[in-house]
Amino acid sequence: MFGKKKNIPKLESTAWFNELTIQFADGVEETFYIELTKTGTFVVPNLDDETSWTKLDFHKCSCCPLNSEEISHCPAAESLESTLLRLENRFSYENVTATVIDWANRSTTVKWQLQEVGSTFVQLAVFSSGCPIGSQFKPLLRDLRPFSTNEELSKHLINKFLLKHRGEIDDCQQDIVARLEPIRIIFACLAKRLAGNATGDAVANSIVRLDAFALNVSLHLEEVFEEVTKEMGWTDDVNS
Repeated sequence: MFGKKKNIPKLESTAWFNELTIQFADGVEETFYIELTKTGTFVVPNLDDETSWTKLDFHKCSCCPLNSEEISHCPAAESLESTLLRLENRFSYENVTATVIDWANRSTTVKWQLQEVGSTFVQLAVFSSGCPIGSQFKPLLRDLRPFSTNEELSKHLINKFLLKHRGEIDDCQQDIVARLEPIRIIFACLAKRLAGNATGDAVANSIVRLDAFALNVSLHLEEVFEEVTKEMGWTDDVNS
């Protein structure tokens, strides 16, 4: 099962958001303080060494460059351990009201299923935890609004890649596909790590939703690109 955590003092952060509160239909309310350093990564508490599911070599990603002799735990798994512990017995289909406070103290509230809100934690775990693969996306997501839908996330990423490649669509598409493949490996391995460590399915299905998102972007990349470039007012001869 999950290891026990010590209380960690809340820190000021300058990236993404600081606090997320989830209100459940049964009256329970959970508030998560997103502990970020000034560089935008998680502050992870000391974990129980017996918690094997967070160990680096436990279902380690094939694309992971980390060495277990230098780092004992998977950064993304540690992040999920420290933020999703209180959701381990919750179910993905539960309807919740979630409120996020961003770095500028602005509040955003949504009424979603728990698996949709949980996807936000998975994004933080993969992209802001120190995972060497996921952290490559962190600069691209820094200005993404809280509780963005999968469609908004895909368009946001494509816009960022288009800017990076100065509008060269072929180069942009190849770059996105190359970067999404290892991300899908991370999602798959995180799901394997979590199997058997929770009675509810909220955490696992949050990962599945993001994996499905990554797959959908890869399969329908040309369609999304066409939609994005039309919204940007580009013509069909943009690469000519």
